[in-house]
Amino acid sequence: MSFLDSDLTAMCEVYGLIFVDKAERNNVKIENNHLSQLPSVQARIKGLGDEKLYQEFRSFSHKRLKIGNALESPNKDPYIELESAIEIAGGIMNLLFERAKKIEN
Repeated sequence: MSFLDSDLTAMCEVYGLIFVDKAERNNVKIENNHLSQLPSVQARIKGLGDEKLYQEFRSFSHKRLKIGNALESPNKDPYIELESAIEIAGGIMNLLFERAKKIEN
């Protein structure tokens, strides 16, 4: 969960670059130290054996790049990518909560 929170925060920071002049964007520092945890988080999710959850996480983890690419393309809307990331993260959290409830019972 903390990885999702950190990644959503970073995605919002990337999206926020839309309000920064293109010439100044390289000077903006985006906090992304959590990305060093991506392989281990992805491996743990894969280890749960839930293919739907794993594919959702893979889709979520690619959104950061899609938001950045949309910033550079006049035909793409970076907010749509951010909104999609939020939706996917909500689905992931729901799947994880459901798994936790099953374990409790």
